[in-house]
Amino acid sequence: MKIFLRHLVLCTLPILFGAGAGYYFTTIQGSCGAMVGALFSGKCAGRQRQYQTKFQLAGAAAGTLIAATLETWAGTSPPARRTRDTF
Repeated sequence: MKIFLRHLVLCTLPILFGAGAGYYFTTIQGSCGAMVGALFSGKCAGRQRQYQTKFQLAGAAAGTLIAATLETWAGTSPPARRTRDTF
């Protein structure tokens, strides 16, 4: 059960990082109408969605790297000692 929970937490890291990056993008990015005015806001909306997708992808990639690093670090254990009975 402990291993299952560890894997579950590590699998949710990319999702959480992607969602966090998307939320961060929406907080730092204003609305298209406020940025470029009402005339160009229609063209800005598509570009803004593309940038938000890139932020989410980068966040998920960072979460994947962190999860892989944590799993590698936590999954390594010292080699088992051999006894005379194990041949």
